[in-house]
Amino acid sequence: MTEQTLFMSPEATQSLLKSWGLSQSNVEFLKQRMETVNYLRSQRECESFPANYTPSVVEILYEDVIFFRYEVETEEVTFCRPCPDGYNPSFSEWKFDGKCAFFQCGEDVVINQIDKMAKLDEIVGFLD
Repeated sequence: MTEQTLFMSPEATQSLLKSWGLSQSNVEFLKQRMETVNYLRSQRECESFPANYTPSVVEILYEDVIFFRYEVETEEVTFCRPCPDGYNPSFSEWKFDGKCAFFQCGEDVVINQIDKMAKLDEIVGFLD
């Protein structure tokens, strides 16, 4: 995440995170990660991907580290980092062509820009 961290008071940060419908435990978790909060705030302002959108590259990140990269056109996995047994990341993100498509913190979905995509099952079928 390369977003510049903007100052927000703890009260404003808590209010913002609660307005996103996050559980209290995830509010407390993210309050300690202002760079992530600022990144999420900017990404939540982006439009959802259109129904006919097909990404060229799909990346899956756990806690800001790329674990999986897939080239859609060539149907090629170009990067795959093994996950340790029992690994349960605090947050995960899917990026389509470098843009945040989906972000989840614990059980809370923070960003879902893929809800309108008609071909999503076809695109992520490589995970089966």
